[in-house]
Amino acid sequence: SCIVALICWYLMVAKELSHALALLRGVLAMPTGPTRIDTRENPFTKAIHYRLRCVAFRRKVFSTVLFGYRMLAAGVLVFVGTFFLVYTVSVTELILNAVALGIILDIDDLLFDALATTPGRHLVHQLDALPMPSLPRVRGADAKSVFMSIGIPCLTILVYVSMLGPFVGTLQEVSLAMCGGNLGFVWNVDKRRVVLMAPTVGGGWEDQDATKVYAVEEGERIGHGLEQADAKYGVWLSDVSLVGDLTTLSLADSIDLFNPECGDVGDAEPMLNYLKFFLQNESIQGCADAAPFCTSISSLPDYGVDDGKGWATRMLCSETCGCRNPAGENLHVQGCPYGSGRACQVSESFLEHRQSGVCLEQNASSLQQFAPWVQWIEALTSYGLQSATLAGQQEALLIAQAMWDHGCDFQANLSAQNISWGDCFNWNSSFGWDFKTLEVFCPLSCGCSRETSDSSCPQPFGYSCAELDQARCLTWNQQHYCPGHSPAVEGAITMTSTATDPTVLAALFMPVQMALVNSLAYFSGAQSYAVRLDMQPRGAIIVGAFSIFLVDDTWNIQTLSSNLFSTSVNIFEARVFQLVAAQGVNMTAAGIDITSLGPPSLLPGRRLGPGDIDDDDDLRHLPSLSRKHLI
Repeated sequence: SCIVALICWYLMVAKELSHALALLRGVLAMPTGPTRIDTRENPFTKAIHYRLRCVAFRRKVFSTVLFGYRMLAAGVLVFVGTFFLVYTVSVTELILNAVALGIILDIDDLLFDALATTPGRHLVHQLDALPMPSLPRVRGADAKSVFMSIGIPCLTILVYVSMLGPFVGTLQEVSLAMCGGNLGFVWNVDKRRVVLMAPTVGGGWEDQDATKVYAVEEGERIGHGLEQADAKYGVWLSDVSLVGDLTTLSLADSIDLFNPECGDVGDAEPMLNYLKFFLQNESIQGCADAAPFCTSISSLPDYGVDDGKGWATRMLCSETCGCRNPAGENLHVQGCPYGSGRACQVSESFLEHRQSGVCLEQNASSLQQFAPWVQWIEALTSYGLQSATLAGQQEALLIAQAMWDHGCDFQANLSAQNISWGDCFNWNSSFGWDFKTLEVFCPLSCGCSRETSDSSCPQPFGYSCAELDQARCLTWNQQHYCPGHSPAVEGAITMTSTATDPTVLAALFMPVQMALVNSLAYFSGAQSYAVRLDMQPRGAIIVGAFSIFLVDDTWNIQTLSSNLFSTSVNIFEARVFQLVAAQGVNMTAAGIDITSLGPPSLLPGRRLGPGDIDDDDDLRHLPSLSRKHLI
């Protein structure tokens, strides 16, 4: 109906333009000269008729300007009238608007009939037709008719494509959005494909997904023998506005919101029913039954390869799938709320795993016997060998082979092959997988430090790997021991030196420190590998803070402390000097004298604590004592 109204409107405007053009052509065809009108009497009717013989030039100019004005008015009417009709929704209003537009074209006739003088109307009515030349013709059709026959259909098609069609589509979408679906309640599906619902009033809906059908049918029974808390398919929200708000969340945000503990939400309804639906197995009773799918590969966003089974299992059974363990055997975390600041990585279990980790690396041959490392390599290999086309498959095979052959040194091998794999903390963004990252097994190669605290790097006792030495920790037998966290005998040694040459002290530093460590272990009854000693020059005084950690369960703090601190300084000093001399080192030039041995309270001035060694500029030129110096 709108198209018919538009065509009628264009024909009406075309008619007015045709009349205006005819008048202009008639006036211009008349001879130019003083305007002259002849009269004649009809011998039969006795009526007086008029014939225009000449038209003045100024009248022709005025007629041309008037025609231009009418052309402009016609163009404006076509433009405004088109919008007026296209955006009229009701059929009744469309008819009324079309009639109103027709009246606009008749305004000039109405004005003439109402305001023109009687002689003027008589002259117009009795004036003979003006002669005018014919327009060019092609097989009987003149140029004006051809132009109108082509222009009106083309204009109608243009209006339909650019205005009417999109507007009708928008109206249909609005109608579907406002009046379609279920009127009894509102529902929506978030990025996890979980149905969110909220009650309203009404009824009627259509859908094609089994879980949505069950959820809506269940919703119809709410308040009629079924309570919202007993729903098995729909996740009911407190407010209607939340349904729209939550469905606009990203997939990651939606997973985080509904699994804030990185737990097994699939163990209870309604998520248990979604677990059954996603895995297409009604016999599943919980996440324990779904565990085999934890390592299944899914391709997002189309849920390809396994129809989304692996993704759904990890989303609903994050704890069972090992998403709380950064070093677990399951490499896949796609679907888990896993990542920096997300639920899995801030969970208590995840943090415990990090704090129980060690800042050490195994060599390639040892890692080949380490089950989690082997499982990760197998997961990468499985991804690379998938028959489906997945992003990064070839790179996955190369990474897996490099990990097997070179262990934590695989990064250098990949770089040598110009393979862009990302880094320890982030896989290459072009890869199509969501896997755990490798810093948990290779903290030293990956450079774990305070700046990487939001990663999976080990954090023994809350320290980053780069902070362990600064915190005066000891590493022995694949385990870390730190003051304040591990049981130990704490104490201090003070020495004086008459030497003023820093090179003399530097030459004696290592032999003296090794002799001190040996003597501390000897007199306490411990072993030298359990002793951590840090030396700090303070002018003419050298202060050493030591910790003897209980690395052996048979040792006792009271016994070790009693044995050590009951030893006189002279006896202790004599053994130290003896050990230094046994190394062929002459201490005469240094003038070293041990002045005290006892608990940390005996330290002169401020006590030596974690971080003091690195903060003191006097130690920058002194070597540090590490495990390799004691073995």
